Amino acid sequence: MRKHSVAKSKVAVLDALFPSVRQHILGAILAEPARWRYLSELAHRLGTTPSSLQRELPLLVNAGILEERRDGTRNYFRAQQASPTFRNLRDIFAKTQEDRKKSQSPVPK
Repeated sequence: MRKHSVAKSKVAVLDALFPSVRQHILGAILAEPARWRYLSELAHRLGTTPSSLQRELPLLVNAGILEERRDGTRNYFRAQQASPTFRNLRDIFAKTQEDRKKSQSPVPK
C-alpha cells in the first residue's frame, strides 16, 4: 500500500511543477530528445491542436529547455541537450512515467 502512495505523490510533484500542456510537450520531446518534431506532428501526437501548443513552446525555447529551427514556414522543436537542466528534466519525466504506469496497473492480489 505504501508503494502505491509513493508513486502517486511523485506524479503529483510533476502536476505541481508543470501545467498539463507543458507536461505533455516535455514528456513527448524528452522521450526522444534528439528527434526534431514539427509543430503539427507534436500536436497530433498529443491529441490537440497546434494553436494549443503555440504559447508553451516559445516559453520552453526561451528558457533553454527546447531548441527551435525553421524550415520555410515550418517550426521544428527538440530538446536542448546542451542545457544544464536537460538530464535532470529527462530523469524526472522518465521516473514519473514509470510511476504513472505503476499506479495505473492493477495491484497484484
